[in-house]
Amino acid sequence: MITETTDNNGGKVLYDADCAFCTRWARRGERWFIGRGYRFEPLPADADEMKLITARGVTFGGADAIVELARYLWWTWPMWALSRVPGMMPLFRAGYRSFAANRYCLGGRCEIRPATSALPAVLLPVAALLWHGWLPAWVFMWVMVGAVVGGVVGLTGWRPRDGVGRVGPGLVKMMTGALLLWGVARWMPAPLGQGWVGMMGLVLMLHFGAVHCLLAVCGFEPIMREPLRARTLSEFWGERWNRVFPQMMRPLVFEPVRRWTSAPVALLAVFAVSGLLHELVISLPARGGYGLPTVYFLIQGGGLLVERKLRESYRPAFTWIVVVGPVYWLFHPPFIERVVLPMMRAVGAIN
Repeated sequence: MITETTDNNGGKVLYDADCAFCTRWARRGERWFIGRGYRFEPLPADADEMKLITARGVTFGGADAIVELARYLWWTWPMWALSRVPGMMPLFRAGYRSFAANRYCLGGRCEIRPATSALPAVLLPVAALLWHGWLPAWVFMWVMVGAVVGGVVGLTGWRPRDGVGRVGPGLVKMMTGALLLWGVARWMPAPLGQGWVGMMGLVLMLHFGAVHCLLAVCGFEPIMREPLRARTLSEFWGERWNRVFPQMMRPLVFEPVRRWTSAPVALLAVFAVSGLLHELVISLPARGGYGLPTVYFLIQGGGLLVERKLRESYRPAFTWIVVVGPVYWLFHPPFIERVVLPMMRAVGAIN
């Protein structure tokens, strides 16, 4: 929205002073943006989202305000660049709305209960599915990622935990990922090689980089905890790789299935669900490779059951054989060829 007045005193950021998380972020933001002419003030009581009002009177709200601020800092600039990719701003806005609706419960400061209805977890992916065939495959993938993540988070009531994280390691991973995506990938001799290197770069930039930095800045513990240090398969999946997923799946899948069957069956059920979710964001956009991601995750579940019977000295090697060996089935050729490579061309990583 463009207003008709100009604030000669510079721009301002309006935040919810009743939200402890928002206030903590605002105090940090004052240090970062005061030299750029922005001051931070509480929102009016009837406002429903944060506001950024520039010195020229241009008003940004919610996710648009965060993205606009991100362009001014070198370490948040990649978020602004990512927002320029078609299809990303709707995901950012959906994420912001989810955050805003639960901002008073961040960090475990109020009681969180799983949703009483699974309807949103069903409706969001179904709504995303309506765009299948209308959007480019890689844009549809990101839309489905947002729908699946939003649905599962809403269903389980998961919230980030307070913790201490360092921005530095995340920035290093973002820069390394960018180097792989926009530098190394184009020198690979075959398209599949380009796609694999580009995908690894994207994972480093987003999963290990941008998300890590965002959580560290906000004062939350990281989702990834040095997975390369894992010595066992159970440590890799339970404590180091995407620690959010086990937290969400335990009450949603593991405990209910275990009550009716047994712990091994419940464990396999969790990995089967993970496989099905990956089918939605990998195989469905690629229109091929169906079943391969599910097989990959069932192998992981089976590996956990086998690992318990192995000597401890065998477990590190066994871990990486199981995790890396069948990864070709997780990110299968149809996904690389029909989703990853077109996305890389769209962002200028390859010709």
